[in-house]
Amino acid sequence: RAAEELVGAEKAYAAVREATGERHALHAEALGLLASIHEVRGANAVALPLRAGQEKLLRELGGSDWPPRLKSAERLAVTLRRLGRARESEKLLRELLAIAPARGSYDRDHSRRLNSLGLAVLDQGRIEEAALVLDRAIDLGDAIDGSNNASIAYDLLGDYRKALRRAYLAGMGYEALAVLPEYKSALGLHRANMGGLLHRMGDLEEAERELKRSLEVFVGPLAKHPNH
Repeated sequence: RAAEELVGAEKAYAAVREATGERHALHAEALGLLASIHEVRGANAVALPLRAGQEKLLRELGGSDWPPRLKSAERLAVTLRRLGRARESEKLLRELLAIAPARGSYDRDHSRRLNSLGLAVLDQGRIEEAALVLDRAIDLGDAIDGSNNASIAYDLLGDYRKALRRAYLAGMGYEALAVLPEYKSALGLHRANMGGLLHRMGDLEEAERELKRSLEVFVGPLAKHPNH
């Protein structure tokens, strides 16, 4: 199924390229869609030059602060981090944050970029700095992913109380979104992380409860599985 989708996307990309030429916004959009399919398949190394090509073309067509270019560059930064190039990802994200500063006390785009920046900083081992960046992402609107990642950072710092508060906030969001298939596994992983955090805090009863709830996301109610 995935292979068929990829072949179809590559054919569509070739058709768009032939119809519009290489210096057209539709060509850039086709590059981004093709990159997304490779990323879903885990082929980030294949997606990277497509993302880079899309970002470069959009920058040339509309300038560095053109919203489609900002979005494309943000996706490029995420792909770079996934490939272990966190320093390059951080540099690009800081550029984007400087070009498009926060608009007021709530800015979903800015908070999402801060969340990505926090992860890039965390990947480089600067945990305290990452926690502060991720807290700022929460303040500006990224209450789910920002809270989850901030919880991980504070957990690594050994500040379990702050980690737990942020984990609970993220959990409420994942619970609400778990009706969507793409968030079901995120909820299960979050519960597993909660279980580990509670275990480190010495709350074994709650830790066991969260770990069982994590299993239920993936295998169904444990009552159906006598071995558990």
